[in-house]
Amino acid sequence: MEKRQKELNLSELLVLLFKSIGNLIKWLWNLFIQALRLSYRKKWIVLASIVAGLAWGYFASTPDKQIHKASITLKTVIKGSPYSKDFIKTLNADCGKKDKSSFAKKLNISEDEAKKIVSLKSFYLVDISTDGIIDQVDYKESFKGDTVNTWSGNYLYVEILSKDETLFPTIREGIVYALNNDASVQKEKAFMNMQHSDWISMLDEELEKIKELQSKMFAEDVSNITSLSLRQKPKQQWSDPNVMTVLGETKMQMFTQDKVRSMEAINSHKRAIKELDEGAIRVELPILYLGVTNPRYKVMIVRAFLCYLLGLGLCAYLENRKRIIAFLEA
Repeated sequence: MEKRQKELNLSELLVLLFKSIGNLIKWLWNLFIQALRLSYRKKWIVLASIVAGLAWGYFASTPDKQIHKASITLKTVIKGSPYSKDFIKTLNADCGKKDKSSFAKKLNISEDEAKKIVSLKSFYLVDISTDGIIDQVDYKESFKGDTVNTWSGNYLYVEILSKDETLFPTIREGIVYALNNDASVQKEKAFMNMQHSDWISMLDEELEKIKELQSKMFAEDVSNITSLSLRQKPKQQWSDPNVMTVLGETKMQMFTQDKVRSMEAINSHKRAIKELDEGAIRVELPILYLGVTNPRYKVMIVRAFLCYLLGLGLCAYLENRKRIIAFLEA
């Protein structure tokens, strides 16, 4: 009985919900029809309001008031993209402050240039199926915790809004400058440089030992070949008179591989040091200009619609002013 009562209550609730939605749609439709009728009856007032809105939008969207948008992709050699993302959050917070001195100092730009920057926003880049290829920008962080489609730990996408489109190269260099000169990044860079230098020193010592051992073994092989040549070679060796020489070259080849591996490891560490010297965080791709966020036509349409609503309000007041006055007096 109780279960049946709950089912009835749920069905009644659904009926009430759908009825409320239907009434809301009906009310909105009636309001729309009334607005059309009122617009027709007071068409000159409404038309004047729309024209005023278009003019307002036209003069409010002059080139010096337009907001330009561009994006850059950063490569983070150390610290990784999460640290760089948090750092750019602090830059964006400084950008929103009235006093731009701290923000300008971090980016190594003038305060006048800093005042033209609207915002800096960073987003993770997604490596779908973890194949090493960057596939898309995760604007809503919807891939957080995904083990198959992961965020890139070395690349970061940054969107820049500026009042001056010619400033984008300067802003890009400023962001890279701020990240590379961050105290934590500098400390990590010095530590990594020291690690790579230690590896190079150790590998150089090992390489010298391999060269010495190679020379020693080669000398022993040559000595054995010389001593054997003075004696009669076994019968089975006459078919290949260079068997001992081949043996010596085989030993040489063994050490050559060790030398190559050591030299490759040394060069790898040298390349890492060179990358760090070029910049712990640097630009990976050219600036991508994404256009104007508030184009003139869009501003004009929005302002015209606002003025249309204000005009409707004025028309509604003019038609019902006697009722409104009587209501207020009562």
